[in-house]
Amino acid sequence: MTTVFKAFKHTKLFKHCISNHLYKSTAAIPNPPYKVLFFGSDKFALVCLQKLYQDLLSPEHPIVSRLEVVYLPQSKGQELAVQKFAQKAKLPIHEWKQIQNVEEFDVGVVVSFGKLIPRSLIKSFPCKMINVHGSLLPALRGAAPIARAIEAGHKETGVTVIQIKPSHFDHGKVLAQSKPVTISDQTFAFETYEKLATIGAELCIEVLTDLPSKLANAREQDQSGVTQAPRLTLNDTLINFQTMTSTDIWNKYRAFGDQKYFLLRCMFQEQMVKLAEIKQCSESQARVVAEDALPGQVFFHVPTKTLITKCKSGYIGCTKLIIQSKVILAQDFKNGYLQRELKKGKTVFFTACEPIKTTAKQTS
Repeated sequence: MTTVFKAFKHTKLFKHCISNHLYKSTAAIPNPPYKVLFFGSDKFALVCLQKLYQDLLSPEHPIVSRLEVVYLPQSKGQELAVQKFAQKAKLPIHEWKQIQNVEEFDVGVVVSFGKLIPRSLIKSFPCKMINVHGSLLPALRGAAPIARAIEAGHKETGVTVIQIKPSHFDHGKVLAQSKPVTISDQTFAFETYEKLATIGAELCIEVLTDLPSKLANAREQDQSGVTQAPRLTLNDTLINFQTMTSTDIWNKYRAFGDQKYFLLRCMFQEQMVKLAEIKQCSESQARVVAEDALPGQVFFHVPTKTLITKCKSGYIGCTKLIIQSKVILAQDFKNGYLQRELKKGKTVFFTACEPIKTTAKQTS
């Protein structure tokens, strides 16, 4: 340390500089309550908004002193849960890209919003913007972390709250993370969705309660663990029995195939078939399948009235289908289509669909 610096460090100017630096690095983020601007769309986001609203209504306002909502314009298939709740609760609402008076808010909270937040908007919040994401980041970055976790056969997932980083989805520093949540091979996405929504809301409150400390101790994501969870499209619903195992198909069904828009699809005699109700195949059901059966070949198990289809490995059951926009039971398919072909001495196959040209549809 030089003689000049030793002398300077005892001056009033030096002490002022140090004091000012400490203020900006620590005291710049005040303790709650905060004026919160909430960005969200679906039921996953709604649970968090309801939690913030409960705090707003409490006499002490320990965390939220003001709450307003940013919503996305309505589009086909989009949930409007957040917008509807805000209107019913008489919370002020702002349409995306028509937000007013952002400078009046302390912190932005983003949950299942699906839009990249501009750098200028992020910088408008003196207490930063945070995002509640439905995975244990850096795993499953993207629009559909819950569905993709189940589709991939993951055994656990969770929730992460991060500080929003400009120009990227789900890349920000980690502020808090839940304990792992178990996913069994019988767990459906809607069950995990509901569980993680509740955990996410509680984690959001935890972060806002101690925001200065959470921001000061935020950690970077481990880039070695990054995986992606892209938006779902109709092409994700296409089934190929020659390349997919029974586990692959069952996981897709649990992940999104039980939803009306995302029913799993294959072909039968140049007609698209939607598999509306899929079941795992038992040992007794598998016995109806011929030993020399090929992937995609269809059989019928009489006691359970279930269509049994040979997969790349294993077998999958189906009890309800949609053909030509008509819902039919497996029994009806057997009495009509299946028996007609068998009487001709033909075998019946479900084959793969051609890729579908469609716009992407987002899910959580």
